[in-house]
Formats: sequence, structure tokens, C-alpha cells
Amino acid sequence: PTWQFDLSAEPVRIRRSVAAAFTAWVEEMGSLDPYAVASWAQTRQPELHDLTPVEYLGKGGCNDGDELLIFSARVTASRLAQ
Repeated sequence: PTWQFDLSAEPVRIRRSVAAAFTAWVEEMGSLDPYAVASWAQTRQPELHDLTPVEYLGKGGCNDGDELLIFSARVTASRLAQ
């Protein structure tokens, strides 16, 4: 999905904060489940002021290295790992 990518970069690349969020998933769960990540990306997250990660990225709320997005990924992955 395009929400993962910085379309303004040349060449287009994955957003650094998204890559860091994916790393947090792997650290918490031991792997990256694409279905779990897709569900997280479309679900409102309290850490993101009740926006979905996709909405949060779309509103420009996330800069490279944004800790809120990474924290949200870590919280969700940690819950799923239990």
C-alpha cells in the first residue's frame, strides 16, 4: 500500500518512520505479520489521537522518525504477542 512510501522522494522510498515501526513489530513479535500490520494501519489508535496510522500519515502528522507512530506499532505488537 502506498501509505508506507514517501512518494515525494526521488527515488520513492519507504518512510523512515514506517520502517522503524516495522522494526518495532519484529522486536515485539519476532516477525512481521503483514495481515496484523494491515489491520493496525486501518484501526484507530489512541497513541495517534484516535487516528488510524494511514490517516495519521496522510494528515502529515508523521515526520521521519516520528516516535508516536513507532510507539503505536510497539504497543499493538506487544499486545498481540501476549
